[in-house]
Amino acid sequence: DEDVDSEHYQRARKASTMTQNGADANTTTILHEMLSSGDRMTVRLRRYLLLILGPAASGKTTLLKTFMVEMVHTFPDFVPVLMPVIEVIPVLEERDRDAGESVVVAFVQRKYPQHVHILLQMILMRRTVFLFDGIDESGTYREVVEEFITIELLEQGHKTIITSRHSGFS
Repeated sequence: DEDVDSEHYQRARKASTMTQNGADANTTTILHEMLSSGDRMTVRLRRYLLLILGPAASGKTTLLKTFMVEMVHTFPDFVPVLMPVIEVIPVLEERDRDAGESVVVAFVQRKYPQHVHILLQMILMRRTVFLFDGIDESGTYREVVEEFITIELLEQGHKTIITSRHSGFS
């Protein structure tokens, strides 16, 4: 976790900006590996997790948004669902654990009420990619957040991209 004002960090940030076109090509390659198969009509049940780790202000969220844009343009049969931790925590606080309410369903109903039916259908068809931003920002909810991601997303075979600082991920 290097200081953002350090000379080394500033050089790395500048180099990253200068190679943006190369980074775009890499996002396409990564998404192609994650989302493509020989038969595009086949529902892909293969599990896949991409973890993006880096220090503060290193471009993790920007890269996540680049994945979203690239996905919309290159893989229109998949829907990216952005889930910032700071917006998931209130859902975790309010959900009814005894009723076994899904955090994903509660989040989609709260965040995207106008698109809830199509999003739920895409989730059931495994045509969504969950973009979970800032797991390191979960604070006292860290264990609950990690449990939710593991049980509702990864164990169910949903494609998931997670960003975190190195220090915030176990």
